[in-house]
Amino acid sequence: MSPAPKRRHQYVGGQFVTAFNNGLKGQLNNCNCEVLYESDWIINENTVVRPDVMIVCDAAPSDFVTAPPVLVLEIFSPHTRLKDQNIKFRIYEKNGVRWYLMADAD
Repeated sequence: MSPAPKRRHQYVGGQFVTAFNNGLKGQLNNCNCEVLYESDWIINENTVVRPDVMIVCDAAPSDFVTAPPVLVLEIFSPHTRLKDQNIKFRIYEKNGVRWYLMADAD
């Protein structure tokens, strides 16, 4: 099992979750969007990703995200930067993610 993200990474992720939740507060009556942290998105039976933060607006939420998130945020770490900028970017783009944010925790 991979170790958890470093403390700074988790702090930055928490700040984004708070900001996104605060931004959605006024919209919650008008939509069924929610902010998720470190949750699985099952793209298909061969592809599962776990973005750092995502906003999903599923009509029928389940235990896992199965529809494309509206927004995905990946927080760079030294060993994931290239994967986040290239491989994950292409996966998200190909599978219908509308907005993809990349953040550097430093």
